[in-house]
This record gives sequence, C-alpha cells and structure tokens, in this order.
Amino acid sequence: MLQIFNPDHDQCLANGNRYYCSSATSLKFAEDCADIMRYADDTLCLLPGTDIRVWGWDQVVRQRLLNMGIDPSLLPDDEMLERIRNLSHRRTSLEMNAFLKQKLSGQERLAYPFQTEIRDMEQLLQTVRKHGSCIVKAPWSSSGKGLRRLYDGEVTGNELGRIARLIAKQGSVIVESLDEVVLDFAMLFETDGQNTSFRGYSLFENERCAYSRGILAGDTHIHNLLASYVGAGLVIELREALSAFLNLRLCGSYRGPLGVDMYICRSPRGEYLLRPCVEINLRLTMGFVAHRLCSEYFSPEAEGHYALQLLHSFSNSELRRQISEPQVLKLLTPLREDSNYAFVIARV
Repeated sequence: MLQIFNPDHDQCLANGNRYYCSSATSLKFAEDCADIMRYADDTLCLLPGTDIRVWGWDQVVRQRLLNMGIDPSLLPDDEMLERIRNLSHRRTSLEMNAFLKQKLSGQERLAYPFQTEIRDMEQLLQTVRKHGSCIVKAPWSSSGKGLRRLYDGEVTGNELGRIARLIAKQGSVIVESLDEVVLDFAMLFETDGQNTSFRGYSLFENERCAYSRGILAGDTHIHNLLASYVGAGLVIELREALSAFLNLRLCGSYRGPLGVDMYICRSPRGEYLLRPCVEINLRLTMGFVAHRLCSEYFSPEAEGHYALQLLHSFSNSELRRQISEPQVLKLLTPLREDSNYAFVIARV
C-alpha cells in the first residue's frame, strides 16, 4: 500500500497551486512521521480501486502522485479537488452553526460566539473596536497557524500587516469572539459521498492554539465526560444533526474521513456550554489515529491516562532524551540519526 502523510495539506489548500512547496520544517515533519499513517484505520482515505492512501487530498499531493507515474484516471480530478478546497474553507463552519441553530433544541446549553467573515481592513478594525477581544482566523485551518488573538481591541502595526497580507492572499479572514475553553474535543465521521456515519470521539489538548496531544480515551468515557457538562441528550442530538448537515453539504463532493472540532466552555455566569462547531477537517486527523490506538492498545472504557504525543526538537540528541523519559511508553515513528520529530504514546 502506498501511504502519504501530508500534514501540510491545509497550507496546500490555502495556497491552491499544485506546485506549491511547503516550508522545510513542514516537509521534515512529514518525512520523520510518515509511519503514523500505519496507525489510522486501513479503510480510511483509501482511494477506491487502488492501494493509495493519503492524509488529505489537494492539488499538491495529486501532482506528487502524477509525478510518481500514477494513472490520472485513478485520482480525484481538478473539479473534485476544488470542491474539497471550497468545503474546507472556514465559512462552511459558519454554515454549519447556522444550520445547528435551526435544528437543535436546548439552545440555552449551546455557545455561538460572534463569528463573521471579513474581507477588508476597515471592516476588520470596525469589528475589533465593537467586540473587543477576539480571534482572527485564516480561511483554511493550519493546525494553529494563521490564528491571531487580539485582546481588548488593541491591534499592533505588525498584527495589522500580517492580517492585511492574509486577506490579500486568501481573500478574507474569520473573526470570532473569545471563549473560556474548558475541554477541546471532536466528533469523527466518515462519508461515502452519500451517507455519513459517526466513527467516534476525539479528546485533545491545544497549546498556543495548536494541537498538542490526543488523549487516548474510549468513546464511552468521552461521551460520559461530555454528558457530565451538558447532558447526554444534547450530545446525541448534536451528533445526529451534524450527520444530517454533512449528508446535505457533502453529497457528491467528498468521500472519506472528517472531523468536526468543538469545545466545552464556561460562560461569564459560570455555566458550562457546548460550542458545536469550531472547524471542519475534510481529511484524516490525529483524532482518528488516537481513536485507533485506543482501540488497539486499551479499551472502549479507557479513561485517558495515556496520550498520543508529538515530540519535537531541532537537536536529535535532545529528541532522544525526550523519548527516553519514563512517561514515554511506546515510540510510534522511526527514530533516525537526523530525526527532529517523533510520535509516542506517553502517560498523561
């Protein structure tokens, strides 16, 4: 089986050019951790009629496969890839939130922060002055890259320059108010292009807005944890409503795995609320990897005492020291003489 780990997928979507070349650090990460694909379900992202599997589909990975001599007729065509790119834009999450406002009961336990798409700097400044502290997001998710937190409406000249360049390159940004996040999680789905099925939950931690580690907890434990905050009924209703939206929106446009990121937050009055959609990832995610690892090494009742963790150092000797720490139980990706990245299972 030909497996390609392309963690720069979101950046490739944002750029849109099939000849785009990612940063050296992104390519090094992909090289060092390519074997992480072995720990995702073998059926996910498998191209029909082939033994080709990729992390996420975009023009760059298609061109890479063409350069390897793969028959173009076996690969997603330009039209399909453009649909995936458009659906991966953050405005799809705005559409999903609007849909959920219409469909879900128990709205008093749901959080819908201020959220809008901004296309020019004057509109951005007006929005920041009106709403104060907020977060500015690039249109395509990039695992924490492209996020700018603005506090109390203060925007430095450097921040304005970065956001202006982002709007010039990608056409817009998404601006949202900030919440006090208590728990990050995702619901994992798979679609065959017609019907969407729920595959499980993912519990994860972020550091500086970027993925830090995935907690290896079973679906039963995560479901009960979420229910303890907002009630089991709302969690189940949300799961069904997400499937309904995905069936409507993705029909004929995408087939494969996807994750919907969300969180539990605390309101100013101290209540726990559920933010039903932060972003949608039309690709494999670390959540799927953690879900498979939990099933393989632990149990559906596992309570999250271990995690899928990414270790990183520009010094190979320092990386080896990190891996030798007693909390590291298993090395998941090969450790070479020039490695800078490694995935491990570690105690939480």
